[in-house]
Amino acid sequence: MAIVEMTEESLILATRLIEIGAVPASEPEDALHIAVASVSNAEFLVTWNFAHLAGPAAKMKLQNHLREIGVHIPLLTTPEELMES
Repeated sequence: MAIVEMTEESLILATRLIEIGAVPASEPEDALHIAVASVSNAEFLVTWNFAHLAGPAAKMKLQNHLREIGVHIPLLTTPEELMES
């Protein structure tokens, strides 16, 4: 297991994710979670947060936004989904 670090690049990306509406402004921790995973080139972002990260609509929205801005897209998944694979 790799340890990921919060970097200036991840802070900038988190801010951008909020600015473009990928994550609600009321959820900066979610934006940072996504940004750190993306900047770190993580394969997976494992979470129980269905509202903003792991729900089907949230996944599609985030994947589209990340693709549009050209950054790495980690697989957004729940622990259950990951254990099934």
